[in-house]
Amino acid sequence: MFIFKDLPKAPIQLRYKKYFGFIKKAYRLSCRLFSYYWIFIQTLNSIILFIKFLIHFRKISSS
Repeated sequence: MFIFKDLPKAPIQLRYKKYFGFIKKAYRLSCRLFSYYWIFIQTLNSIILFIKFLIHFRKISSS
């Protein structure tokens, strides 16, 4: 019973250790990329809003 309990654990760990490492790295990379992407979108959005505000301000000042 004790040996039977420990048998399925060891080969699975050895077999999937590489894959788990790869998945972990890929997950971290994707999180980092998503955060950079989110920051990029936010900055782009703020720039567009700023340009809209400038156009609006010029219209007010010209009239």
